[in-house]
Amino acid sequence: KSAIRMPVNRLMVDAKVWPFAPLWSYFQQIFTPLPYAFWINYDLAIINRMDACLRVEVYHPETGQPVKSSGADIEVDAFRRQGKPVFFDIESLYEWAATRG
Repeated sequence: KSAIRMPVNRLMVDAKVWPFAPLWSYFQQIFTPLPYAFWINYDLAIINRMDACLRVEVYHPETGQPVKSSGADIEVDAFRRQGKPVFFDIESLYEWAATRG
């Protein structure tokens, strides 16, 4: 797969919005292990500084089945509680971003 096909890479290359991918904390966890609750609290604190959420489906490479993420579900709920938009495709996110100047 081309790296550009990965949603966060596409967002970065297109430069229409600037993403923060909470999954990046996974790599930090490898070197500095902390409890799961710490990372959830970190994500929730960062959400306060974000304008919108892009929730993408992730599929298991072997089974092709959607992968569930309770962490992503928590993040989506937090955005909605704050009245911030949640998008499920990049094009809708870009349309919204274009109206924000």
